[in-house]
Amino acid sequence: ILCDSATVTTTYFSANAEITTITMRQPTEKAEIIIQQDENPTDPFVLYGLSLNESTTGVRYHTFGVSGGQYKYFANNTPLFAEQVGSLKPDLLIISLGSNDAYGSGLTTETYEALILKLIQTVRTVSPQTEILLTTPPDLYYKKEKPASGNLVFESILKIGDTEKCAVWNFRTIMGGDNSMKKWQKKNLGSKDGLHLTRDGYIVQGQLLNLALAKTITSRYSLDDYWQMEIEKSIILSVAHTKRSKKHPKS
Repeated sequence: ILCDSATVTTTYFSANAEITTITMRQPTEKAEIIIQQDENPTDPFVLYGLSLNESTTGVRYHTFGVSGGQYKYFANNTPLFAEQVGSLKPDLLIISLGSNDAYGSGLTTETYEALILKLIQTVRTVSPQTEILLTTPPDLYYKKEKPASGNLVFESILKIGDTEKCAVWNFRTIMGGDNSMKKWQKKNLGSKDGLHLTRDGYIVQGQLLNLALAKTITSRYSLDDYWQMEIEKSIILSVAHTKRSKKHPKS
């Protein structure tokens, strides 16, 4: 990998993967990166992702997942997940799974708790300093039926979070508890299928999680209440803005 006016370094973190860091020597608005093929390549080139980082302080946020994802996929079938978490060594890893598990058949408490525990242990093995935050699924129903394993999933996440000393963000309770999805649907925050949220609903969910994290930080560092009030105000304004945009679209 070549890039003019930059320092290029490569770190191998496994037999099959590497991280290339391109550090610009001075601020620039545009850079050309050239990837050259080896003369006798033995393996295909696969680009797993790019991260544009500034040297200033702040939050660096990575997100990854798969449609229909379940705990068993990340616990048993994703070796690259462990490798890449180990290379990133995040301060905080948020694991938000469970909705699809709730509709699985033949799920037992023992099996499901073992999957959650295995994933947590995998993360702690490759990145011991990483704090883990588990989230519970929202209130769910499909074709007017509650998922057969909904309560099992919910209780298992709470239990493992407690025994493994992981933080837990209890979204189902926060959104109103049992049957709260219907209330969210009336406010156009829950989708008609009862499984997902609407765009506005996901914005509210994200803002509520952001508020929970911010309150934890302000509590830990003893900041004044003004900042918390500003965060709560931003949630109200954000939701109001999305609704106004829907009623009065730009011409």
